[in-house]
Amino acid sequence: MKVGEDFFTVLKKNNTTVWVVGFIAILSVLGSLFFAYTVYKDSTNNIYSINEKGELIPLKKLDIQNADLIQAKANLELFIDQYYNLDALSMKRKRERVLWLVGQQPSLIVKDRASKGYFDEFLSIAGLTQNAEILQQTLKISKDAPYTAEFVVRIQRINGGVSEFYNSTIKLKMERVNRNFPYNPYGLLITQFSESLQKVDYKSEPAIDEVKESEEALNQNPKEYGK
Repeated sequence: MKVGEDFFTVLKKNNTTVWVVGFIAILSVLGSLFFAYTVYKDSTNNIYSINEKGELIPLKKLDIQNADLIQAKANLELFIDQYYNLDALSMKRKRERVLWLVGQQPSLIVKDRASKGYFDEFLSIAGLTQNAEILQQTLKISKDAPYTAEFVVRIQRINGGVSEFYNSTIKLKMERVNRNFPYNPYGLLITQFSESLQKVDYKSEPAIDEVKESEEALNQNPKEYGK
């Protein structure tokens, strides 16, 4: 402040300067907070990898989660194929390979059924075959590992040209393990398993509707099935 200057004028200028500096400081703080939030949000939604050119590539965690979920569903399909889709030619191979997909508790169930002749029937009964498919509209599976799943499998058992149909309600849990091709290609082990079998009249309207709904559920999910 120089001699002769008005005290209040100088004070007013200083006050204005303080407000301007304070406003800029507040903007800087808010900008820093916004940048930090953006970085945090980006880091939680993306995983970064380096490609062959040394470039940093963001991968959406959601995309990875969806891809993992598709593999979990594929593992269910593999298990159903090994456990239920049987004939005299495939029985021995599938009987051995299904045990690679399950842990201790499910292994006891599979071995108990084997000891009661479940697999051997396909050798002792000429022409006996069994087909199975998941009723897609019944499939409920958690989004993250360890996966819990509940669904119904429609089983067709053919013996001498006569078909019998069953619904098997399945509940299970899958945990991540090391991949083992070709025995456990998806790296998922079924650690808990239960099934409840019920005979159905395949000509009844409810049974027919279940198959139609399964086909519709499959067709309504084109992304997962490459359509």
